[in-house]
Amino acid sequence: MHEPFDTQAWADHGHELSAALHQLFVKIGEPFRKLSDIEFDAPWQKSSSTGR
Repeated sequence: MHEPFDTQAWADHGHELSAALHQLFVKIGEPFRKLSDIEFDAPWQKSSSTGR
């Protein structure tokens, strides 16, 4: 049985697919990171503009 990852095309361009998948997961993770930052924000630890 011939596997697609055994071909010369995979050897030549497999790293491009890996890089594209990495970028996809990074892009998917950005909104979740922002939501996490919002959910776990601690506004009481920030200095206020009233001089406290």
